[in-house]
Amino acid sequence: MFNPTTASYLNGGSCEANRVAYNQTAADALKDGYSQYTSLFQQHDWDNPPTLMEIAQAIELYNGHTGKGDTASLLLPTVIGAVCVVGAATGFVTYKKLRRKQD
Repeated sequence: MFNPTTASYLNGGSCEANRVAYNQTAADALKDGYSQYTSLFQQHDWDNPPTLMEIAQAIELYNGHTGKGDTASLLLPTVIGAVCVVGAATGFVTYKKLRRKQD
């Protein structure tokens, strides 16, 4: 994991617009657009001027947000898991009953 103390976070207001720079020089260059080292998915102009912040501040920014979608995103896997457990239990009980009838 790379975590230089000089890294900066450029908050452009959306996931697609946010960028990370490894030092102040790179951050200044990214404010003007992008470089050859910028991910292809992020090679676009800023919709709004980015806010420059330290990585620790950016982490706090996102850790402080708990969206309504967080629990909803766990609902579907939980329901699927419960259905699988019930299906496996039903299959096991059915297997045991059929086995008893054969004996």
